[in-house]
Amino acid sequence: NCTLCSQISDWELIGTASDFGTDTFAFVGIDKLHSKLAVVFRGTHPVDPLSLITDLRGTVLVKPPSSIPLSGVKVGEGFLAGEQSVSSTLHALVKTAAQKKPRSYDGFIFAGHSLGGAEAALGIADLVPSDSWNSVTLITFGSPRVGDESFAHWTESSLLASYRITHRHDMVPHLPFYSFGFRH
Repeated sequence: NCTLCSQISDWELIGTASDFGTDTFAFVGIDKLHSKLAVVFRGTHPVDPLSLITDLRGTVLVKPPSSIPLSGVKVGEGFLAGEQSVSSTLHALVKTAAQKKPRSYDGFIFAGHSLGGAEAALGIADLVPSDSWNSVTLITFGSPRVGDESFAHWTESSLLASYRITHRHDMVPHLPFYSFGFRH
């Protein structure tokens, strides 16, 4: 029931997903102008301690669960917890979009700001079949480093395109530190 979304003629909102425990929020919609299914994650809420805790938990590298088909990679624990907290709802929304007739999209856009950028990157591996990763564009704004060298290589080599928009004075894209094993 987003009034702004309903005012955009080339946009169809499929639904939203949220989790209070990790302060994660995302929405799924169809960009009819570009024929893309969009999955967009909100960034860190600056005054919500739960959102900040999810960010801080991102500094520990862990292996993703077997449901995410990425072998040999490690990602930030908090980033993964945020994405996984809305995963089942997002899977249902993506399935709903895929069942629409006629299918009105031929690729994917995943996007997010700050913490949401990290969650968007993880969402690709979780929500899109691996044989379709080459039809995904990832767009992040001020995203932290999401995972280790192997994860960074996956985003560079498996996706159609990946755009990282940053500001040189924003500290978030420089976190978590290289010394913790994180890479872009």
